Amino acid sequence: MTSSTDFDRLVTSWLEAAGPADLDHETIEAALKTAQRRRQRRGLLAWLVGPSSWPAFGPRRGFTALPATLRIALLVGLVLALLGGTLYVGGRLLRPIGGVPVGAWVAVKPDNLSFGTPSGPATMTLEVGATTRVRLSLAPVAVFESTATTVADHELQLVITSVTPLGGRGFESGTPVAIDSVELAGCGLGDVGLYTWSISADGTLLTLASVGDACPSREAVLARTWNAHEVPFGSWVADKPDNLSFGTPSAPETMSLDLGLTAEVRLSVSAPEFGLFKSTMTAATDHVEFVITSRPGFPAGTQVSLDNRLLAGCRVGDVGRYVSSLSDDGSQLTLTSLGDACPSRDAVLARTWTLVP
Repeated sequence: MTSSTDFDRLVTSWLEAAGPADLDHETIEAALKTAQRRRQRRGLLAWLVGPSSWPAFGPRRGFTALPATLRIALLVGLVLALLGGTLYVGGRLLRPIGGVPVGAWVAVKPDNLSFGTPSGPATMTLEVGATTRVRLSLAPVAVFESTATTVADHELQLVITSVTPLGGRGFESGTPVAIDSVELAGCGLGDVGLYTWSISADGTLLTLASVGDACPSREAVLARTWNAHEVPFGSWVADKPDNLSFGTPSAPETMSLDLGLTAEVRLSVSAPEFGLFKSTMTAATDHVEFVITSRPGFPAGTQVSLDNRLLAGCRVGDVGRYVSSLSDDGSQLTLTSLGDACPSRDAVLARTWTLVP
């Protein structure tokens, strides 16, 4: 185990359960070196990591000489100050909303669980945010749309806001599911569910346990352990290559890839307020699938040119499959295409993107 991983786990444990009582020297040194590499206000950097800038404790008194409880408190403050209320754990950037990490979590649908009619293997994606829903890889559909509110420490309240499956056909209102061929009751508007949650020390697993849910079908789906989505939510940017143009020859500009409940691209000059290639984003076993949900007119289908060669634009339902990888520090996301029914989207997405802080 590396010292940086020790530090990640230490801070996670401290924030969630009061943490251990002491820190070893190697963990402290790794944390301070990490702090020195991050962009921050000069005063904050000097106060936290400069061994000669602790006037209250005498000149040249090192950080490791401070009392253990003070060291822990200062390091927790360091993490929260540097990350602005976010937590970077095990290669994942977690952005809490009311105490719950916003993002996407995936699980394989058990064989004994089916949606309405018997359904084959599928991946379920749990989207956590102010609105929470589940997407299925077997169909472009989102179910169990609910508001999400923290009601106690590590306890989440979900309230159904829609009983109509979004974008899918053949799914009944309320989305009743079956366990071992026994159909459970579907959801009604306003159905409340209470769940406790916990995240593994490395940030890759989210476990939801039901305290009680008025909708048995939602409970059957949500109450399990979910894996972190391969692509973390957030905004990522890349410079538009000179040989790539949108419709007509375009000047140099920045492309922004916004990954959230949907994925879309914005252009800093040509289309700063216009989302291109709007798609759902679903994790499969070894790749991520993007499915076009709208066909914007920039021009229609968003045709792009590569080396002055016009590529085909997108159609609703076009599927693109990409392998994603994150740099060790989580600051860069590389998307490698496994094939995309929309060549224009392929030409834009398949590159390395940099995280917007």
